Amino acid sequence: MPDTILAMLMNPVGTVPKARIIDDLAWLICRGGWPKATVTASDVALDLAYDYLEGVINSDISRAGGVSRDAERTRRIIRSLARDLINDIHTMGLFFETMCIRDLRIYAGALGGTVYHYRDKSGLECDAVIHLRNGSYGLVEIKLGGDRNIEAGPESLRTLADRIDSDKMNSPSFKMILTGTAPYAYCRKDGILVVPAGCLKD
Repeated sequence: MPDTILAMLMNPVGTVPKARIIDDLAWLICRGGWPKATVTASDVALDLAYDYLEGVINSDISRAGGVSRDAERTRRIIRSLARDLINDIHTMGLFFETMCIRDLRIYAGALGGTVYHYRDKSGLECDAVIHLRNGSYGLVEIKLGGDRNIEAGPESLRTLADRIDSDKMNSPSFKMILTGTAPYAYCRKDGILVVPAGCLKD
């Protein structure tokens, strides 16, 4: 079953993904996940996102609460935030995590599965728990990149896995760190997979 889950989620371990640098990831975040945008030339795909944003600015924000809002002021605020995206790694990491969750939900859905976020009363978190109807599941930590940042992932995955009562439920089928900038997918000595987002199925 682990092989089945992973085969649906990603290309084989050892696959070299399409090159992903921070600028590439920022572009993917801004493009969004509309199906048409994913198969359209890059400049046209970004125009789709701009058109959507314009619709929100010119119509939707004033419908919310029935309050008229200044469209140009809204544009200036959004431009200011967008200029700082690459320089604000923390915020970009949150956007990257959201993008990865979107993609994981698509692939898990193809298996009839669901994706949850886990947090317990002690504050221990797991960014994504991929759960199938037959009870098998995988644990995923999402890290934008950087060796130190990526190395923080295995500890939380191991801690969570150790807390699972295997008498009451199955052990996780796999543990994965999904990252933006790793050069290729590989399996660590402790069995934890490190997978670039570019190795998820196209």
